[in-house]
Amino acid sequence: MKKNDPTSRAFRPLFPERPARSPSPAPEAEDTGAAPSPAMRQYLEMKREASDALLFFRMGDFYELFYDDALTAAKVLDIAVTSRQKDQRRVAIPMAGVPHHAAEGYLGRLVRAGYRVAVCEQVEPAGKSRGPVRRRITRVVTPSTYLDPDYLEGAEGAYLMAACEWGAKDRRALGAAFVDLSTGDFSAAEFRAEDGARECVELMAAFRPRELLSPEEAPPPLPLAAEGGEGPLRTVRPGFWFEHEHARDALLRHFGTSSLDAFGVEDCPAATCAAGAAITYLTETQRTRLNHIAGLRRISDSGRLVMDPLTQRNLELFAPLSSPASDGGKTTLAVTLDRTATGMGARLLRRRLAQPLLDPAAIRARLDAVAEWGSSEWAGGAAESLAGCPDLERLASRAALRIAGPREYLKITEAILAAERLEEGIAPAESPVLADLRGRLGGVRAVADRISGTIAEDAPAAVREPGSLIREGVSAELDDLRRLRSSGRSAIRDLEGRERARTGVASLRIRYNQVFGYTIEIGKGHAARVPEDYVRRQTLVNAERYVTEELKAFEQRLTGAEARIGEIESELFAAVVDEVAAAGGDLLRVAAAVAEADVTAAFADTASRRGYVKPEIHDGYDLEVSAGRHPVVEALLPDSFVPNDLSLDGRGFLMILTGPNMGGKSTFLRQAALHQIMAQAGCFVPAAAARLPVCDRVFARVGASDDLARGRSTFLTEMEETAHILHHATPNSLVLLDEVGRGTATYDGLSLAWAIVEYIARRPNLRMKTLFATHYHELVGLAEAEPGVVNFHVAAREHGEEIVFLRRVAAGGARRSYGIQVARLAGIPPAVVERAKEVLDGLDPERLGGFGAEGRSPPPAPRPGRAAPPPAAAPPHPLLERLRGTDPDALTPREALDLLYDLRRGLDP
Repeated sequence: MKKNDPTSRAFRPLFPERPARSPSPAPEAEDTGAAPSPAMRQYLEMKREASDALLFFRMGDFYELFYDDALTAAKVLDIAVTSRQKDQRRVAIPMAGVPHHAAEGYLGRLVRAGYRVAVCEQVEPAGKSRGPVRRRITRVVTPSTYLDPDYLEGAEGAYLMAACEWGAKDRRALGAAFVDLSTGDFSAAEFRAEDGARECVELMAAFRPRELLSPEEAPPPLPLAAEGGEGPLRTVRPGFWFEHEHARDALLRHFGTSSLDAFGVEDCPAATCAAGAAITYLTETQRTRLNHIAGLRRISDSGRLVMDPLTQRNLELFAPLSSPASDGGKTTLAVTLDRTATGMGARLLRRRLAQPLLDPAAIRARLDAVAEWGSSEWAGGAAESLAGCPDLERLASRAALRIAGPREYLKITEAILAAERLEEGIAPAESPVLADLRGRLGGVRAVADRISGTIAEDAPAAVREPGSLIREGVSAELDDLRRLRSSGRSAIRDLEGRERARTGVASLRIRYNQVFGYTIEIGKGHAARVPEDYVRRQTLVNAERYVTEELKAFEQRLTGAEARIGEIESELFAAVVDEVAAAGGDLLRVAAAVAEADVTAAFADTASRRGYVKPEIHDGYDLEVSAGRHPVVEALLPDSFVPNDLSLDGRGFLMILTGPNMGGKSTFLRQAALHQIMAQAGCFVPAAAARLPVCDRVFARVGASDDLARGRSTFLTEMEETAHILHHATPNSLVLLDEVGRGTATYDGLSLAWAIVEYIARRPNLRMKTLFATHYHELVGLAEAEPGVVNFHVAAREHGEEIVFLRRVAAGGARRSYGIQVARLAGIPPAVVERAKEVLDGLDPERLGGFGAEGRSPPPAPRPGRAAPPPAAAPPHPLLERLRGTDPDALTPREALDLLYDLRRGLDP
């Protein structure tokens, strides 16, 4: 990617500067050059209002861009740059344009490239005013506010995040708000200043916002991007937007309430500041009422399982770690579980995986609903009702914003009818969740009847194509005008025939042109036959165009009918738009119920197809899984996955898992976390049986990489992540630690890994359920020294030079990692493999009596209140020990010779 490529994320400036993607046009210089035209003066006024956004300036059939906007757009859109006129300095003004009928595609490309675009429309017909046509900015599109269906991904939200700090030094807090304009979902949170940045980043990982709004004077201490991902577009706005009084007033005006108590944020000033700024920004960009954003939800850690961005990335919940983009995301949990039939269901499924529940009763209720759906006779019919159901959530939002087209209103009718069929389908359901859904699926039939009774089934995609928008029978006047228009077309054909007979010119044609209207066209070779009452209107290369009094009178009647048809259709359609917008809240209620039913059906279908079981959720500590499987790996390799058991309880809460590379340790760790997340999201789990507690947090520190942007090495990053876990985990957390300490020298890393295990095992307030995978098989000695530590290993077998990975987790620790065998499988040259064996023989602790020799391990750290043990005596020489343990009479001649060579090698320096 080129350094100054405007599509590059690096090209966008960071806080606190205002984004400079679209520099202001050239100022109006006070020289003696020609003054700007009226249209260009109007453009300059609109550009000042658009500020940092590119300006799409409507001029006839095109949207034009000027100055640096034109140059920027031309690079991104690959369109030509021309010039319109010269400015005051007699310099040609760069200009680039796109056709108005194809503008949405160009807008989408600019938004994907990270630009904001202000759309300036003509708000009166050309020629109606003496000066330039009146124009105004009707909307500003950004990554979080561009709602074109071709731009939005059905399964992904389009969240705007607003973040700011509030309060004095002793009461400092950080507020965050998340709002999806395409669905109306709106929530806010408040954190203490000391932990706010990290907790905000955790929420960013859950919502994955496309745009981040903050005050230009004091941006919040947030990283540009959540760990492991590309960051949202950053937008700054005036600081007073984020002041408590201004933000609270904005929310009260929007919701029409006297306080914010109903939304739970009246006593959360930082959350109020962020939420109010978000509403102000959306009002600025949309230039209309946001009636579909009808509520605000307060986010609290007390109600959701918390996962930081690193954990979500390592568990591949929503994005693969390293698989190619061509796999379609098949290596992610979200794609594996997603058998939803609607876009709103797909989005809800991802929200549930990102924010699983903590309430055991609510979790059990969701699981009961999945169980009933999966075992009931009515489930098939209910699922058919969901198939093909349009995305009512986004359709209702577009209708509330009055940007939906006629065909989208017809889809709203389809969705309402599908919801009614679904309501009938789940009528026999008994579980509380499904019974509640049944009560929320109806009540909007009047909206469907209003739409279907007004808008024609073959309505055009846009209102700008009048004539067939409203169905027959709605307006008697409209039906009469349509008959006149239809008969007028016949009249044109009759008039054309009469004029041919009158003039004797068989090639005579009556044509229509937007500029000259209806004209009679006759070739110049027949000029002598033109009657005297013909009036020349236009001269062409090979023909002349004429009009007659009869033709002008006919055109006047027909044109008046066309105009009146457009007026009536616009009026009738506007009435439908108003009624549907007023019902936006009810439509979103129905959409939410359809989405919940869709997710329930998807979880039930996945469980049935893949043999998942309903987990038993309890309030205790123990975690037990019988024959557990990794849901993603099993889906990719259904015939070769080896199930394994897992048990963590008060007697064994810290599992040290050893074994060979490629043996399946990381898969075993990840599947344990995925089971917990799936269960608390209300999904069955891939196992023969599962009894799971409710975890408050899941941590997954698996692998590490350099963070070059922040100057952090692999090992420093690894230690920072581990430190975060040790500071924030609780006894109700589930922790995965994979290869901690491998990023530094062997003995340094082993010592740290040893100390970390002891730290977790010895603190009653930290005894979280932990899976600790390691190649440091010296750590197996801790199981005897520390209560709660247990050893397990991933089994493997050797057959000569071959190694077979059994992928079976068994009790006990491993003593080897089989690294050299794995290197051979990877294609390392044989000479390197043989030399590695020789080096390993020389480093073998059983021969050298080192740190990990049989029976030797680092001394356990002294426990509090106990005296340190006296220093151990120096160990005897290992060669002497080996001789003492050898019975010469039991050796064959060959074994005795081998022993002699071994002893000789051991004496070499």
